[in-house]
Amino acid sequence: MSLGGFAGLKWATASTLLAWCHRRWPPWQFTVTDDGLALAFPFGRRAFLPKGELTVRMEMVGATALVGRHRRLGDPLLDSILYVPGRTLLMRTAFTGLGYELM
Repeated sequence: MSLGGFAGLKWATASTLLAWCHRRWPPWQFTVTDDGLALAFPFGRRAFLPKGELTVRMEMVGATALVGRHRRLGDPLLDSILYVPGRTLLMRTAFTGLGYELM
């Protein structure tokens, strides 16, 4: 009787990697509100980031939502799939108009 050796380990590793990638998938849509950011992820997951705990780091191709003061990685806030010149100014105006803390 053969138990298959390490074949199960291969599938367990692949499943774990797939679950990690699904968790880290960037949001495909975000809404800027007075209270915080509402994020919509693929496969139906949603998250809300309160404005008081949020810092927005502006970049050339979009922004990144950072929760907490000492966090370096956050959720990317892309206004479209591809880079469109001039959209960064619109995003900066929306965030500063509602009083978000920008980096």
